[in-house]
This record gives sequence, C-alpha cells and structure tokens, in this order.
Amino acid sequence: SDFNLQTVFENTGGQAHSTLVTDLVPRRNRYIVDCRDNALPNKIKTCEIPIHVGNCAYNFDCEAGYGCNIGAGVCEDCNTNPDLPECQPWCVRFPWLCDPNSRCTPGVDCPIDIEPPREGASCSFMGITFFGDAVDEDGTCDILAMILAIISWMAWLVALLAVLSGLRAAYLYITAMGNEKRLILARSYLIYTTIGVAVAILSFGLVAIVRALMGI
Repeated sequence: SDFNLQTVFENTGGQAHSTLVTDLVPRRNRYIVDCRDNALPNKIKTCEIPIHVGNCAYNFDCEAGYGCNIGAGVCEDCNTNPDLPECQPWCVRFPWLCDPNSRCTPGVDCPIDIEPPREGASCSFMGITFFGDAVDEDGTCDILAMILAIISWMAWLVALLAVLSGLRAAYLYITAMGNEKRLILARSYLIYTTIGVAVAILSFGLVAIVRALMGI
C-alpha cells in the first residue's frame, strides 16, 4: 500500500476521519494525533498511530524495545510480545557473549556455564605479564595478550629506530657546513624521527587502553 496517500482511521465512537500522511520512510513510523474523549470532561490526550512501511525482516531494524514479527513484517512492543528474537536477553540471543548480569542468570537464562573469574591468575608472554581473563585454562596467555605483547615490543623497536634517526639527523645538521645535500638528508631523517615517535606513542597508548578496558 502507498501510505503517502490518504489514510483512514476510526475512533471508538464510530466516527471516520482521514488525513494525508507524508514523509514516511521504510521503518515503524509514529504518527501522533490529539484524541478527545467523547465523555465528559472531554479530556484531550496524545495518541500514537503506528504506520509500518516496508518489512522489518528485510528493509529496516526495529527501534529499541521492539522486536520484528517476521511473519507480519512489522515491529511489535517487547512488553506485549516478549518471545520475539530481538526481545530476548543478550545471553539467549548471543550465548557466546553470556555474562552474569541483571537479565542473565547462569544456568537459567544462559545456555552455557559461566566460570567465576580467576582471581590472581597471571601469565607471561615475551616478558610481559598479563592478568585476569588474559589467562587461559592451561595457564598460558590468550591470543589477545600475545598480540598486545607483540605490539608493545614493536613499539619499543620503532622508538629505538626513531632515536637513532634523530641522532643521525642531528649529526648531519652539525656537520653539514652549508652542504645542501646533507641538509636535505638531515631533514628526511628528522621526518622519520617524528613519524617513528608518533607511531610508538600511539602503539603504547593502544596497548594501555585495551589492557585497561579488558582488565588484563
């Protein structure tokens, strides 16, 4: 149906009304009107008329608090239809992300068992120590910890090369004695130094942020 054409709706009193609804997009649109009770004191309240354009299974995602009824192709309130897939707790929809929280109870909502955190557990990779969830069951570091350790060592290598490049640039400047070629080469080394320092700082910062967020 073309919802941009005249849309007819009725109230409980049997009176028919019509209006032109425009600017609809493929999703669950909210059309707001003022409703007045027939009975005294004739209170006026805001009424919502949902108008669906397209199919939520193919064209758009439902907003928060609503789930897609695939058969009807419309979004429905999770409070009235809690069995819709989008209305399920995260631990039911994505069991691999299952963690204890207010909506997910291990053994009840979660289809997998959740192990308690291993307090004090630690592992070491390439001389860098990690804690908590970075420790696998066999006591070794997981893949994320290994990647962070490798990034840390690469950052140290880049920082060392940047220092050497800076020393080389300084030497060329001092001994240039007006030699244009040596001055150009010194500037090149100075650029390399700047880039190296920036890369090293960003790498160290990335590793620190990830470790802080993951608690490892």
